Amino acid sequence: MDFNITRDNGSDDIITALQTYGITVCHDYLEDVTEIKEECEKIINQEEEASYLFGKVARIGSAIGNQDTNPAIANFFNQQWMFNIYYQYANKIPNFNEIFVQHDYRNDRGTSRNGVLHFDRLWTLKYMLYLTDVDKSSGPLSVIPGTHLDGSFLRTRATEEASNEYEQIKNWPLVDYPELGYTEEDIVPIEGKAGTLIIFETDLFHRGGLVEDGNERLMIRSHIRG
Repeated sequence: MDFNITRDNGSDDIITALQTYGITVCHDYLEDVTEIKEECEKIINQEEEASYLFGKVARIGSAIGNQDTNPAIANFFNQQWMFNIYYQYANKIPNFNEIFVQHDYRNDRGTSRNGVLHFDRLWTLKYMLYLTDVDKSSGPLSVIPGTHLDGSFLRTRATEEASNEYEQIKNWPLVDYPELGYTEEDIVPIEGKAGTLIIFETDLFHRGGLVEDGNERLMIRSHIRG
């Protein structure tokens, strides 16, 4: 088994993939993303371009908090199995979830922090749903599978060395830890059609890709922590 699964795979397969690779991808999770996409387009159209260099991003709160205003989004990310996976994998009761809508369509303002290969400074389990077809030209999530174990060690050590000062935690593997020997050639783009669901833990080395001219990536993701 690799990190790709289907809707027929159960929680044990998801956990195994996360433990082995730090990521799992279900390419056929949703056949129709119309309702969620419409809610996301409404949200993102109300946003102004600000500090996010690749386009627009909106932070919209928890799944329950969106029940009245964005019911399709709320129902999708409030599925009990998502919280169960967190509990089984992290061995913690989830007590935090927050949703982000992201539209990438610019490449003329440089690279933001999430465009550099990194592990997150605060460990999180993320559920990412593509709402447009995403290939290499559309800025896909890109990862080095299996690096979550290195990331866990580095994050723990770097957090201690930085005395828990968040901004001082070194989390760029290719820049801060060249001795590990990872290169750009190790990075795998996660391509998929609209409806592809990606589950990954953020000790995994990952980044967002650069969108080429005339392309876009619309997606939504939920962050879960305990």
